[in-house]
Amino acid sequence: MTLTRSYIETLREYGILKDYPAVVASNFMADDYFVPLLARTFGLEVVECKDFAYCTWKMAKDPRGLEKQGYLVTHPTKGGVKGSNIEPQIRAYFQERRHRKQ
Repeated sequence: MTLTRSYIETLREYGILKDYPAVVASNFMADDYFVPLLARTFGLEVVECKDFAYCTWKMAKDPRGLEKQGYLVTHPTKGGVKGSNIEPQIRAYFQERRHRKQ
């Protein structure tokens, strides 16, 4: 999900970013549904970003090495994925790359 500057400013103006954990704790909707719903509530448009970005919940291939092919890779953090043995390896790979650049 990509958020525009105008959306972030709108969230800030309404005070939602001030205490976002409390806002999301007060509902049981997943953020990938809640964030677009808020945008529409504020009169903002939700559009696809397929012309300039690619996003997937489950990668069709291992993301390690994509950065060497000129891709910008963002690896989301999520705690305790059950049954996943490759997740810690991918996390360690990107963590090592971040530390190497510092």
